[in-house]
Amino acid sequence: MFQKFLRVLCVLLIFVVTLEVALQLLSHKVSKYRSYSEFYDEILQKAENSDPQKTIFFVGDSTVYGGGSTDVTKYSMPAQFEKLIKKKTPNIDILNIGYPGTTGKHHLDVLRRLPENSWVVIRTGINDSWNRFDYYKFYLFGKYYEFRTLKLLVILANGWRKSEESKSVSKDYYEALNKVASEKRLNLYYVDYFLGIATFMNETFINQKNFINLPKILKDSGFFTKKGFIKRKYLSFDLFHANDLGYRLQAIAIYNYFCKLGSMGLSKNDQYPLKLNAADHKSIKDAVNVLRKKIQSSEDFGDEVYPDLLNATWQFYLVNKDPEIKKDYLALQKIYLNAFHGAYAAINLLNSHQTGTTSTHISETILSEQELNFYYQMVQLYSSKEHADSWKKIYSEWFPKSLELDKTYSDYSSLPKPMPIEFCPKLLQETGWSKDKVSLQDAWKRIYNENIISSKRIIRSSPICQISH
Repeated sequence: MFQKFLRVLCVLLIFVVTLEVALQLLSHKVSKYRSYSEFYDEILQKAENSDPQKTIFFVGDSTVYGGGSTDVTKYSMPAQFEKLIKKKTPNIDILNIGYPGTTGKHHLDVLRRLPENSWVVIRTGINDSWNRFDYYKFYLFGKYYEFRTLKLLVILANGWRKSEESKSVSKDYYEALNKVASEKRLNLYYVDYFLGIATFMNETFINQKNFINLPKILKDSGFFTKKGFIKRKYLSFDLFHANDLGYRLQAIAIYNYFCKLGSMGLSKNDQYPLKLNAADHKSIKDAVNVLRKKIQSSEDFGDEVYPDLLNATWQFYLVNKDPEIKKDYLALQKIYLNAFHGAYAAINLLNSHQTGTTSTHISETILSEQELNFYYQMVQLYSSKEHADSWKKIYSEWFPKSLELDKTYSDYSSLPKPMPIEFCPKLLQETGWSKDKVSLQDAWKRIYNENIISSKRIIRSSPICQISH
């Protein structure tokens, strides 16, 4: 009994460690800054030196920063708002002071440092309901760090759940925001969350003139489902953040709001129709083409381009529903897995099968038992030994009747990239895969317009792949 308890405890511990590593890596993908304090130190220096009469500050969390877009500098809500307003008032500048995971407390500090009489658009409070709890944070070497697995559990346990405590905290916070805005004579406008969820902000500001009720605007314009949520085609793969087109809709709605007010040098006649036109759809196609050219033009490209290209291509497919675009996406996914040995992509495929959900890095089909074992083998082959052992314990619990768990392999975690696994005889021998099963001939030609055999981009041999006699 005690030994069984220890096994369960070990499995749980390995799962938590693996999840924590994955969440920490994902956080670095979302933003280049190690912490919000590092971000604010840099961006608020720009804010303090800005002309408040010629600058509009966007303050908030990841939904202001641009999480979920293919390029924050081009497709975040502030970036797309800037394109709109500069057509009418080219002397206006936009400064994006959104940062992932930040709360009302952070945004309050931002307002205190902005110049007096500033124009401010703020979305805040989304992270507050779970960030009331600070026991997932620790202080080390002069910086705050987060235990992200514990934070995830706090989010799952609390989420947007409203209690008398949370309502009281939100009410006090918004009063503090208004007080700072009054003291500094800020032109402060609150913009609500776009998904359709009734937020603390909506409850607090519903009848106030400086509240931009974005869910209602988008719903009235036909961008919501019958169940009252924003349509899937305007969301990123995580179903929480907007994608490029979703941020475009938000930018237009906010721009039109200021046109109706007749502020910022705008008038009612300057409004744009709240719809996506051919140019917007072309921008999605352009994003795909730019990233495609980036990987096609270099002989020494890195696998860091592939996740962005996968995101962009999947978004392009959602908009057009063109089967040829989906074929492009699946070809890219295959190259990412088989040439760049993207264990994380294989992990996503397995996790999605277990949860029944889909994301940017997976196809829409549920895996067969054969496919399940194929991607499990990839996880074992391309992960470090420690991580491979961790995933083995997790997946043996999830798929006890489906996986072949008794196979052992050489260490392929240091395979050079990009090296198609069809050029690795030892790996094919140990896995039992045929060249036809893993061949990238068709996928490579589709993406790179060249024969894989004559390609100068790929690596054809490695000591790891030699068969010993």
